[in-house]
Amino acid sequence: AGNVVCSKEKCPPVQCSKPVIDPHLCCPVCKACVLEGVEYENGSSWQPEGPCSSCTCVNGKTLCTHMQCPPTECLHPSKITGSCCKICDSCTYNQRVYSNGQRFTTPDQPCHICTCLVSV
Repeated sequence: AGNVVCSKEKCPPVQCSKPVIDPHLCCPVCKACVLEGVEYENGSSWQPEGPCSSCTCVNGKTLCTHMQCPPTECLHPSKITGSCCKICDSCTYNQRVYSNGQRFTTPDQPCHICTCLVSV
């Protein structure tokens, strides 16, 4: 009937320790991200599950990606510390494994020198 009714907005509890008061918003907002009880600053990145995952805090929202490793085309792939995917850095010859660049001879042909060359 032409009347205006106003009420005070109830703000939800904030999940971070340093909420930001925006003059254009009623309720305080978190620019930091809280994940499993740990607070991350806006713009920071971390790897919650090791090198195969990456998370970034963007304006209070946690954005995560998981790396999919391509299939390896060798019999004995190895994993380098700190990397996500296994790589082919060895050769298999006569049921023996040789590292990339390793030179070797075979018992039946001692005059033939072989070298393990891993294609990149």
